[in-house]
Amino acid sequence: MRAGHSAVRAKDYKTAKEKFSACYKEGGRVEARISAANMTFKLKDYDAAVDEYASLLKQGLPESLHDVIQKKYQQALARSPRAQGVGAKAAPTVYEGIESSWLNGSVPSSPLSQPTSPRASMIINLKGPAWKKPSY
Repeated sequence: MRAGHSAVRAKDYKTAKEKFSACYKEGGRVEARISAANMTFKLKDYDAAVDEYASLLKQGLPESLHDVIQKKYQQALARSPRAQGVGAKAAPTVYEGIESSWLNGSVPSSPLSQPTSPRASMIINLKGPAWKKPSY
């Protein structure tokens, strides 16, 4: 971890990411994995950062860490070319999930009643909180 932090102070984010990743592989410290994801973000590889943060969110982190990672995930998603529809493949949308449901024979009660995934809700509402159920 120290070598990674030294590289961060020197603004050598690529080396820092390598050091943090190695530290995680050797010792399994989740803090090292979070630091590696943060370096991916600092390197402006936002698509990869989205994937790394999403993977971390699935780990069952303590609530305090989960909240921090969720915010970083949202920041990366807002900058991600894939989520913005730039490049070869855009991130999945709620409509893709609905289409998949219909093709599998189940029709959702309301197409926009709930997003198919947390990622879909972030794409729909990049600047606000995740999904809010509409009030009628």
